[in-house]
Order: sequence, then structure tokens, then C-alpha cells
Amino acid sequence: MEFLVEYLAYVILLLDISIIGYFGIKILQKFFTLPIDEYIEAFEEKVDSRYREIGLIVAFVATAGSLFLSNVLGWTPCRLCWFQRIFMYPLVVILGASLFFGDKNVSDYVVPMTVIGAGLSIYHYAVQMMTRVQSSGCSISQVSCETKYTFYFDYITIPIMALTAFVIIGILAYRNWE
Repeated sequence: MEFLVEYLAYVILLLDISIIGYFGIKILQKFFTLPIDEYIEAFEEKVDSRYREIGLIVAFVATAGSLFLSNVLGWTPCRLCWFQRIFMYPLVVILGASLFFGDKNVSDYVVPMTVIGAGLSIYHYAVQMMTRVQSSGCSISQVSCETKYTFYFDYITIPIMALTAFVIIGILAYRNWE
């Protein structure tokens, strides 16, 4: 079953490249007129018109993925993983309810949750990767936050997977904040 985690790592790699490319294009657009500007604008309009659906899919996959890792593969989540889950799981409910009730203005709830969740993911990744940040306090009664169950492409761990989801949902919600 771990082949699914490897597949997910490839998806995360592709999404991370897409995020970096998107920000690179947005920076270039500040200084230059690009020949692809009209295509980018058309793409953004299509994505913006479906931001809640896309955000729901990303939040659902992140939630299902975390449950798969802990309940199927038996990987015990650490304390920081639980905190990240606290900010990811409600996004499924919030975005799902917004679609069900036709409420397009959910960014007031989604943006702060993604910012806090992303911050936790960055901190968790720093704990895993930097010895100066590591602490035994997280592992007194449970699995250590330093534990890397996955490590693909020399950077993808579970906190990076969560960070990617938070960033995608956050960008979508921020772009559509009214």
C-alpha cells in the first residue's frame, strides 16, 4: 500500500512545481507584458469560478490521505500532525457546506485556517529537518515530531504534503476574498 504514498509524492511534486511556476509568472507579470497573459487570465477566471470545488477536493484528499496514513498504514501521527489536522479537517466541512448552501463568501474562514495550518506545517518541517529546532518535548508520551515516515525527492515529507494543500486552498480562497 505504500505505493500510494509514492504516487501522492509525485502529485505533490507536480503541485509544488505548479505553485512555484504560478508565483514566478505573477512576479514576471508585475514587470513585463507576457505573450501568455490572456491565457493566464482565462485560466485564473476558470479556476476562480470553481475555487470552492477545487479547494474541497484538495482538502478532502489531504484529509483522506492523513486518515489513510494513520489508519491503514499504521503511521502514528505526532502532536504537530494533529494540530495540522485540526486546521485541515474543518476545511472539508466549511467548503462542502458552502457548496451545499451556495455561500461563495467563505474566505473569511478559510484564509486564516490555511495561514495557521501552513505555519504549523513549516514549523513541523523545520523540526524534522533542522537539528537546532528539534526538541524532545514532542515525543515524551507519543511519536516524535522529528519522525519522517516519508522522504521523497529529498524534501517531501508529510508536513510538506500538508503545506502544499494549505497553500493551494489558501491561494484559491485569498484570490476570491470579498
